[in-house]
Amino acid sequence: MKKYKNNAYNDYFRLGLIGYCTENFDHKIAKLNLEEAFDDIFKEYGTNVILVSGYTNVGILKLGYDLSKKYG
Repeated sequence: MKKYKNNAYNDYFRLGLIGYCTENFDHKIAKLNLEEAFDDIFKEYGTNVILVSGYTNVGILKLGYDLSKKYG
């Protein structure tokens, strides 16, 4: 991870969230896949994770945003 001088967020893992931006997908499978990925990441990094995205609140991205609330 690239370090920036005088940055309060140097010790955080940046999690980039990208995905399908329509509602035409299997929500159950997508949610299970995201939960598994988030569980693995948060087990390794704890709460030192920053979710990075373009913030299109639809589709898989919306599932990711909603799921991120579970982890704080």
